[in-house]
Amino acid sequence: MLKFDGQPFWAHLETATAQDADGATVLRIVISDITERKRADADLRIAAVAFESQHSMMVTNAHHLILRVNRAFTEVTGYAAEEVIGKTPGMLSSGLHDAHFFRTMWKTIHSTGIWQGEIFDRRKSGEVYPTWLTISPVRDGAGTVTHYVATHFDITERKKADRKIAEMAFFDIVTGVPNRALLLDHMKQAMTVSERNKTFGAVLFIDLDHFKTLNDTLGHDPGDLLLKAVAQRLVAGIREGDTVARLGGDEFVILLENLSANIDEAATQTEVVGEKVLAALARPYLLGAVDHRGTASVGATLFRGHETSIDNILKQADMAMYKAKEAGRTRLHFFDPAMQILVLRRAELEASLRGALRESQLELHYQPQFAGDGKLIGSEALLRWRHPVHGTVAPAEVHSACRTDRAHSGAGGLGSRKRL
Repeated sequence: MLKFDGQPFWAHLETATAQDADGATVLRIVISDITERKRADADLRIAAVAFESQHSMMVTNAHHLILRVNRAFTEVTGYAAEEVIGKTPGMLSSGLHDAHFFRTMWKTIHSTGIWQGEIFDRRKSGEVYPTWLTISPVRDGAGTVTHYVATHFDITERKKADRKIAEMAFFDIVTGVPNRALLLDHMKQAMTVSERNKTFGAVLFIDLDHFKTLNDTLGHDPGDLLLKAVAQRLVAGIREGDTVARLGGDEFVILLENLSANIDEAATQTEVVGEKVLAALARPYLLGAVDHRGTASVGATLFRGHETSIDNILKQADMAMYKAKEAGRTRLHFFDPAMQILVLRRAELEASLRGALRESQLELHYQPQFAGDGKLIGSEALLRWRHPVHGTVAPAEVHSACRTDRAHSGAGGLGSRKRL
C-alpha cells in the first residue's frame, strides 16, 4: 500500500462485518504496517540460506553448548547434528593448543567482538586438520551475549599449496633437497651457533666427475635419476641437523654443524664425512635400465663464527674441490690459504693476458726437431709471454689462468707445441 506521502509499505489487512447503532451492516477494516516484520522475515530467510553455505557453521548458547550446526559442518567433521547438539565445541579439540591459547582467544572475543585465526581441529575419524576459525558473539538489545556463531573453513588444501610454494622457493625441484637460498639461510644460522658455542662448522663442496658426459651420451632423464640417487645417498650419510643442498648442475654442498672446538678434531670429523661421501657415491647406480658407475671430487673448508663470509666459505670449498680434481679426482681435498694466493695470481695473469697481444708482450720462438740420425725434420713453434713485472711467464701458469670455472677457455695453446 501507499502512505500519505507516497511511500510504499507492507500492510496486514483485517476486515470484519459489523452492525452500527442503527442496525446497518458495516465493514470494519484494520490496517497494520508490517514492513519491519517483512524485513525481519527476509533477513531470516537470507540467514537460513547463509547458514547452509559451504562453510562449516555452528551456533552455541552463551554457555558454549552447541544448539545448531549446518550440513557443511557434518561433511567436514564427520559428526551428525544429533551427535554434537548439547555438547561443547571442545569435542573437536585436537589437543595441539594449550590453555593459554584459548584464554587469549576468548579475551579477544570479549574485547573486540570477534576472533579469527588458524587452529587445528579433529574430525570424528581422529584426523587432525587445519581450519580457519571465526567466532562472533550475538548480543540482545541490552548488550548481553546470548549466542556465539562459529565459522570453520577447512584449509588443508591451502596449506598443501603453501607447502608446495615453499618447496619451489627453497627446495630443488629435481632432488627435493634444499636449494642455494635455503642453504644460505642454514649457513647463517650455523655461523651464529658456531659463534655462540665457539665450535667449528664445515662445508663440503661436491662435484660429480664426468657428469656432462653422462648427459651427452644418455640424455637428461638418466642424468636426473643420477642426481636424485646422489642426493639420497648424501642425505642418508649425514647426521641429523646437517644439511645437504644442490647448488645446480652436478654440484652439491654438505653443511656440517656443531663440530669440535678443536680445529684438528673438527678437520678429522670433516674428513670422515668426506670419505664416507666418496665411498657412497662410488657405488654402482641403476639408472632405469642403465648400469652406471660414477665418482666425485670433494673440497672441504672449516669455518668458525663469522670470521669468514658465506660467499668466501663457499669459494674456499669450491677451490678445494678443483684442487681435488687436479690431483686425479675421486678424492677429498681441504682448502689451504695458499690456494687463495694462487687464485689471485691467476686472476691477475688472466687480466694481464688480455692486453699482452696489444702491448706486444708475446714472442714467437722456433725450436728445431731432429731425427735420430741428426737430420732436421721440422720445428716447434713456441709462443712466449714476456710480462713487464713477472718476467717470462711459464706456460703452465698461463694454462691455469685461462681456465674458467668449469673448463678451459679458448685462449689455451699459449706455450703449447705445434709440430710443423
